[in-house]
Amino acid sequence: MYWASGTWDRDGQAFSLIREMRSNDVFNFSYSFSKEESYINYSIYNSSIISRFVLDVSGQIKQMSWLEASHQWHMFWFQPKTQCEVYAYCGPFGICHDHAVDRFCECLPGFEPGFPNNWNLNDTSGGCVRKADLQCGNSTHANGERDQFHRVSNVRLPDYPLTLPTSGVMQCESDCLNNCSCSAYSYYMEKCTVWGGDLLNLQQLSDDNSNGQDFYLKLAASELSGKVSSSKWKVWLVVTLAISLTSAFVIWGIRRRLRRKGEKKEVDLPMYSFVSVSAATNNFSIENKQGEGGFGPVYKGKSQKGYEVAVKRLSKRSGQGWEELKNEAMLIAKLQHKNLVKLFGCCIEQDEKILIYEYMPNKSLDFFLFGFRGQELMDPVLEETLPRHILLKYINIGLLCVQESANDRPTMSDVVSMLGNESVHLPSPKQPAFSNLRMHGRFQDFEGKKSSRTTWGKSEIREDFDGNDGQVLLPATLNYAYPGKMHLSLRPF
Repeated sequence: MYWASGTWDRDGQAFSLIREMRSNDVFNFSYSFSKEESYINYSIYNSSIISRFVLDVSGQIKQMSWLEASHQWHMFWFQPKTQCEVYAYCGPFGICHDHAVDRFCECLPGFEPGFPNNWNLNDTSGGCVRKADLQCGNSTHANGERDQFHRVSNVRLPDYPLTLPTSGVMQCESDCLNNCSCSAYSYYMEKCTVWGGDLLNLQQLSDDNSNGQDFYLKLAASELSGKVSSSKWKVWLVVTLAISLTSAFVIWGIRRRLRRKGEKKEVDLPMYSFVSVSAATNNFSIENKQGEGGFGPVYKGKSQKGYEVAVKRLSKRSGQGWEELKNEAMLIAKLQHKNLVKLFGCCIEQDEKILIYEYMPNKSLDFFLFGFRGQELMDPVLEETLPRHILLKYINIGLLCVQESANDRPTMSDVVSMLGNESVHLPSPKQPAFSNLRMHGRFQDFEGKKSSRTTWGKSEIREDFDGNDGQVLLPATLNYAYPGKMHLSLRPF
């Protein structure tokens, strides 16, 4: 058999695979059957039309009509129209792809070519065989599991179906599962259809063809376990990755919040309103102004509780902003030392950025240095053993050693000579010195305005104050220069 017309549909009065018979107004088909015989009648409605059927060497059946005007036969119908319509072209349990370009046939899932050599020669008529035998109903089960079904979607169903009475899809599946001869089933429009033995003429339709149906192929449990395991493994992989990514994101978010919370805790400064700061400094009056420099002016003020404070107000023309102010606040809040003034809080309202410090009523460190009272900085334990002029000498030597220019710094032998020889002449430092924190203090007239420029890492903080405003910081190393040609390098830690 090369091509099959399908079964006769009594209701539609056409063969199942020749649907165009229904709408033909040229010829007429009628089907007759009895216990003894069955046959089909073919006739032409218009007796003036000459028509004939031809079966050529290719295996196609063709219907032609004679055109008197051209004296030629005109073919207006033929079968099979596609390679997949050739009867059993892919053999038992083979499926034909009507949209394929080269290789039309392949085996159904759980099957393999019965004659691989012939398949390599494009002879697929031998079809496919099962990779694993069915367990057949409720007898022995592979690994304790029964046979199962694999869904094949959007196909033209195989030939020779059998319709069963059923109460639903579950009964349809159960009937096929418990019948050893049942190979597949389909449940469509409340009708249960089953196939026994070999499946023939199964055709995979293209995605844009909506005329296909789903059917369920019976396979051994061992054939589906691998697919199920693979599917489960993919699901577990996706779930694991999703959980891992979600957990990582949650942990990152928690750590970020904790880090931010920690930063806030480290610099947990009170916030003051601009109105209260303005009132404390008498509306930033000129009488309360202590000095001005790169950062902005510094004012003396009095809090509502009565204690004095130093108010540093960021100037718009300073070129500095929130980052510089924040860095200064964080640094001072973290450092705790007896030589550091306290940072009471800050004020940040609109364009105003203000820091409120402790005011030192006993004057600042520069007063003792520039007021030629450097000996008051000396530890009382050393007062009896270290004369004032020796202290000043050591201060002078220390500042010489940290001069910016290498030519202005003494060699080690010179330092030893300066320390051991009281009569040696000590040169005066030419420029202010820089410490390991790069803090540079540059003071002009002691009675006039003094300014300093401070650099912490990559950020810069400018501080402006006069001799008694209390704005003195002494982290790790601090260097001062003053008009009296004396420089001091102190390490209080």
